[in-house]
Amino acid sequence: MNAFALGFHEEERVIARCRTCLEQAEHDDCCMREEFTFLLGEYEKLFRQSMRLVKMGDRMQQKLATLNEALERKQEELLRLAATDMLTGLANRRAFMETAHQALSRATRHALPLSLFLVDADHFKRINDTYGHDAGDLVLRNIAVIGKASLRAEDLFARLGGEEFAALLPDADLAESLQVADRLRSNMAQCAVPVQGHRIGYTVSIGVATIGGRVDTVDRLIKAADEALYAAKAAGRNQVAAHAPLHSCTPAPCGATPPGG
Repeated sequence: MNAFALGFHEEERVIARCRTCLEQAEHDDCCMREEFTFLLGEYEKLFRQSMRLVKMGDRMQQKLATLNEALERKQEELLRLAATDMLTGLANRRAFMETAHQALSRATRHALPLSLFLVDADHFKRINDTYGHDAGDLVLRNIAVIGKASLRAEDLFARLGGEEFAALLPDADLAESLQVADRLRSNMAQCAVPVQGHRIGYTVSIGVATIGGRVDTVDRLIKAADEALYAAKAAGRNQVAAHAPLHSCTPAPCGATPPGG
């Protein structure tokens, strides 16, 4: 897309979206935020230069084309970073919700299954209080790496905020999604993060929901997964619990190992 065909409104929309992402990530102390801030400044500078060149007419068309290419590259980078959680490198809440709406529309249109997990780190506040927030950040990054590696290639793993993560599994029915969820839970339980001469172990609780019955929108799917997550926590943590959308809205704990969190 030609950057100048976008007009001022599109340029302002891109910048506003990126600034919102920066504000949401204020508490994450990481190098990606600095890179994002730098790219945003470069984007605004390039856009201002481009608009000045437009006014100079045909004599500057070649230089304008080169600058336009640079502007488009910066815009692509900015939009990519605007969809990224700056602490973990995963998709952020905004990107996850956009993808979930698209996936639900596809699943509904073609009568395909779709599953969603909510993943929450157990006793995360205790880790922060005992070892500090830097240690907590290391645990969150580790959850991101292990979680992404535990899913299928076509799945999306995202950080919604704090110690809460989410996974979206297209074409996965409840039975398959439970297998994936328990693999994720087990892999987390076996992992330990080295911090200050200690190895910090952690566990996660997972709530699973699949479309069907009354779970027919993204919000309802997330609500069902959240209810299942609450059931997993209530069952002792380090558990997987599944919502039964086809015949009941009552979460039912499913096949997890004894609690370790």
